[in-house]
This record gives sequence, C-alpha cells and structure tokens, in this order.
Amino acid sequence: MITDIADEIGVGVHFNPFVSWNDKMFKYGVVRMHDLVQDMLNWKRFYLSGRLQKPVHLLLDNLDITM
Repeated sequence: MITDIADEIGVGVHFNPFVSWNDKMFKYGVVRMHDLVQDMLNWKRFYLSGRLQKPVHLLLDNLDITM
C-alpha cells in the first residue's frame, strides 16, 4: 500500500527522514524491489541511485540485490 501511494505522488519511494529511536535520528525508505532494480540498472529516475551513494543498511535481504 505504501509503494502504491509513493507511485501516485512521487518517485516510487516513501522516505521518512525523521525517525527518532534511542536518542538517534534515522531515515528509512520503502520501495518495490522491481523499482530499485530498474533504477540501479537503467537510472530510470536517479532518485534511488543517488540515495544509495551514501551508507545504507538493507533490512530485507533479497538474492537479486547484492552490495
């Protein structure tokens, strides 16, 4: 549902940059795996490829994505 909304009003990614936990600030993003792969291979939107130039931690591992 979140990625459907992100597709309608944005670039296919939902980012929340203001998550506070244990006195630290975090960012998280929700994206469809297909959209991530397309942006990495074809630079379809440049948004995700730009975000991944910074250190990231994948919470859901997928054999299609390796770092």
